[in-house]
Amino acid sequence: MASNFDIKDGKVEISPFDTTELSKLLKDTLENLKDKENDGTIKKELKNTILSKLNQNSSQYKYIISITTLTTKSDANDITITNEVGALWSPKKDGLLNFQLLNDATNTQYFVTVFFIFK
Repeated sequence: MASNFDIKDGKVEISPFDTTELSKLLKDTLENLKDKENDGTIKKELKNTILSKLNQNSSQYKYIISITTLTTKSDANDITITNEVGALWSPKKDGLLNFQLLNDATNTQYFVTVFFIFK
């Protein structure tokens, strides 16, 4: 299975974790789930893997994970998804990162947002 992976954007001045390491973890997790047909299983494993890693990394933050999926049944390439998130927080301590993963085997895209909020 080929899977593409991009860090889309983020609002962060100081991140409590290495974004490259988290990117690799997400990509590896999706690769290990390539044979799963159940989208719910894939999202659950992605979420649990991220939360486990983040909890090991820093207990000074609360974490929120959002995963949105888009599955297409045809070759339509003209698809745009926009997601706006608003929050009241300190930009020096809190932030968010957006990730996009593509599972070519099921033609499913996963949009993962990781929020970190200083306790």
